[in-house]
Amino acid sequence: MKIRLISDSVLADSTFDLIISGLKPFSSYRLEMTLENYYNINAPMDLSYLVPWRASGLYYSDQQGSISLNETVCQSGSYQGQYPMGLFFNSRPDKIRKMNLPSRLEDIPLNERFDVLLEVFEGKQKLGELRFQRYYQLLHISRQDVSFSQAKARLFYPEKARNLPAIVVLSGSDGRIEKAQNIAQLLASHGFVTLAVAYFGLEGTPEALDRIDLGFMEEILPYLSSMSQVDKERIGIYGRSKGAELALMAAAFFQDSNVLLLIPPLVLYLKV
Repeated sequence: MKIRLISDSVLADSTFDLIISGLKPFSSYRLEMTLENYYNINAPMDLSYLVPWRASGLYYSDQQGSISLNETVCQSGSYQGQYPMGLFFNSRPDKIRKMNLPSRLEDIPLNERFDVLLEVFEGKQKLGELRFQRYYQLLHISRQDVSFSQAKARLFYPEKARNLPAIVVLSGSDGRIEKAQNIAQLLASHGFVTLAVAYFGLEGTPEALDRIDLGFMEEILPYLSSMSQVDKERIGIYGRSKGAELALMAAAFFQDSNVLLLIPPLVLYLKV
């Protein structure tokens, strides 16, 4: 039996397929996927990253004795049907284990990658496994912590970067920096200079989402514009969830800049 990984990239936002070959034709097998050190921006903020995420499914091999996670129908288990990366997207935390959240930016980990483990079973017998990594942040990405008057931030950029587009990444009503940071790491790995911003919920920022002063944006935009790594004509603001409202307000209030406003699922080009 052989397990083959097919993927164009090691980045966490890239699709992948797993092909299991050398099986008995038209036979049933159970596949189990475990994600370790996995950070999910839709999970509760205080869910421990040490909690593994798991999914399993029952599949039938084809006439060549092969199973494709993306193309073979899952008969039962964590999901049913044929879905690309079905096991991955239907994985759930193995247990609920909470962790204490650091209050200082410098104590917050980066979560640079996670591990994927696929195990193949015939009945109760384990036939084999494959372990591989997916990265939120590639090895050539540099990081720097930055403090503003009422905000904390982390800057991410490719080494030797020059004149690249930049994106300010804002979290939603959870606050802090972890979720914005996760998005910023991936965008930097795709060739952007990114600044993940915590505008409340960390030491040195407002305690709660209540009457947030937008003054910190007056510091952030000139800061990025002054960097040799950044093309000052191509600076964007990405707002996730409640952060989308902040991105809209920032673009409306600071009318002395050309801003590319990025709010999923909308992309608005503002020349003000």
